[in-house]
Amino acid sequence: MKSILCYGDSNTYGFNPVNGLRYPKNVRWTGILQELLGKEYLIIEEGCNGRTTMFDDPVDSWKNGLRHLKPCLNTHKPVDVVIMMLGSNDLKNIYHTTAEMIAQGADRLVKEIYAFSDDKQCIRPEVILVAPPVIGDGICTSQFQSRFDETSITRSLKFAAYYQKVAKQNNCLFFDAAQYVTSSLVDSLHLMPKEHRKLAEGLYSFIQRELRDKRLVKTKRLTMKPCNLQEMKALQENESNKDRKTAYHEIIACMNKNPGQQYWGSAWKISLHDGTCIGDLCFKGVPDDNGAVEIGYRINDKMQGFGYATEMIAGMAHWALTQPDVKMVIAETNRGNIASQRVLEKNGFLKDGLGKEGIRFVLHY
Repeated sequence: MKSILCYGDSNTYGFNPVNGLRYPKNVRWTGILQELLGKEYLIIEEGCNGRTTMFDDPVDSWKNGLRHLKPCLNTHKPVDVVIMMLGSNDLKNIYHTTAEMIAQGADRLVKEIYAFSDDKQCIRPEVILVAPPVIGDGICTSQFQSRFDETSITRSLKFAAYYQKVAKQNNCLFFDAAQYVTSSLVDSLHLMPKEHRKLAEGLYSFIQRELRDKRLVKTKRLTMKPCNLQEMKALQENESNKDRKTAYHEIIACMNKNPGQQYWGSAWKISLHDGTCIGDLCFKGVPDDNGAVEIGYRINDKMQGFGYATEMIAGMAHWALTQPDVKMVIAETNRGNIASQRVLEKNGFLKDGLGKEGIRFVLHY
């Protein structure tokens, strides 16, 4: 099961503009998104009324989004996806901000997510940066008229352009909420139930399109990505080593046997973030009836001794255990390969007898 942290303000909390209370879970966009995504995902709601990107509320300083971000990430780690929708409260008159300044706050938060995750969890999460809904035309006559003015409307109209730029700079995903929802006529700031559903359905389609079939695992230093069938055939054709050529033939046969799940048989390229290839790995087939998948890996000789294998196994084991029907990851190593055994033990694998290739190690969900 993959976890999605929804980090936002009152529209993520589910503030009801009609009575000032909170919408029920099945009305909030976060709750609806959970229903749409199903059991493969866990939605974590972290919405706080009045939360800013990184500005201190003069009365409630704890509403600073930057200040609470690290504790939140640490509480829920490991987090696979972060959906962040903040910025509306930064438009309040007391902060004297421009849309560009608010986007800079969002930029700081995205960088904080990556930096903290690199240090404290085994994978770097996908970040979906959401540009908030546009402020409604009636804000100056609403119950929030003392906190916002007409410039709040014009500044919110610029959110999408600046947030999209931030997303591109940080290589994260961008979603424009204003393309799906409008602020209520009641207070020109919060969403009515129908808009919550529209937002949830929009994000659901976005996640299905951008993440459902995305096979890319990132850690602090590494990127792991499976080769497609065409890439594997090219590797086989250009390989001179007889044993490796045979191995590639077996991999291609496994991929052909499992259409739609070829990543369970493909060779995954292990690279540094600058693209330097340092090794490869593979899963030896789809999950079996016991929910087990077996992983094999190789780090190039010149790249050994830097902790890359430990980092790679941490990220790939987590990825595997978040996939449907997977309950355990198995690895086998010969008796003399002490370094590989230590890598597995560092990542929580336990010895479980002998396999065809040596000592069998197992990591359970």
